[in-house]
Amino acid sequence: MDPSAEGSAAHQRIAELDRDVARYRRLVDNVPGMVYQFVLRPDATMGFTFASEGSLEIYGHTPAAIMQDYRLVFERVAAEDVTSFMASVRRSAATLSAYKWEGRITREGRTRWIQAASRPQAQADGSILWDGVILDITQRKEADAALERVVRHEATIAAQAELLAQLSTPLIPVTDEALVLPLIGEIDGARAARIVEALLSGVERRRVTTVIVDLTGLTTMSAGTAATLASAARGLRLLGVTTILTGIRPEVAQTMVAIDLDLARVETLASVQEAVARVLERRRPGRGR
Repeated sequence: MDPSAEGSAAHQRIAELDRDVARYRRLVDNVPGMVYQFVLRPDATMGFTFASEGSLEIYGHTPAAIMQDYRLVFERVAAEDVTSFMASVRRSAATLSAYKWEGRITREGRTRWIQAASRPQAQADGSILWDGVILDITQRKEADAALERVVRHEATIAAQAELLAQLSTPLIPVTDEALVLPLIGEIDGARAARIVEALLSGVERRRVTTVIVDLTGLTTMSAGTAATLASAARGLRLLGVTTILTGIRPEVAQTMVAIDLDLARVETLASVQEAVARVLERRRPGRGR
């Protein structure tokens, strides 16, 4: 073969290889994060044999600087995460298992979260070579933290709402057979429904025979709320429980009269004290309910 032709073919092949290398390098440099190769040699020396341009974004160092001194990367690991970082490296090296680590690094006074993943391969000379990628997951971690705060906040609100619901419908035992439900403030439809639920569940749980509903602290009562309470009294009567209303204010009485509320089988007394006395009187030997 003509020597000049052989030289031309060789030059062409070299040019093609250069183009392939440049293409692969562009692909690697456009992969999010930092693509790398890291080697651990039998004599315990180590270092990066390759790093993509993503090293600038992750660590603030050029690939050349990182390949020259791997400690530039290791020194970025946050002090509180150094132990887990080194343990994950040693574990992967000892077992040749996939390496995966999430942790914090510090750069320019700021904390960032990264995730590293690679697979080790034993080399003929006894070295271990990791091919992997390191991603900045700070935004994901911040989003997770924000979501956790929202979940905790919602749980706190739910717990507070439950507590307020319990406080708005307190069932106070005065004897082993009687409960007092003091109603304070305004009662809307939602609260009226909670009151009915609390009454029925409380009666079932405590197995009482009398419920005293004290209206002394009630400022207003709508017609719908009055009807709901009357229905609750009827429900209690079906369970064999007597309902006593105490402390009915004039405004509340007017509402009851206006809607012709049926309280024929509901006892009404002036105060809780009178109602408790009535309950205790019924407990005397020889007295009925």
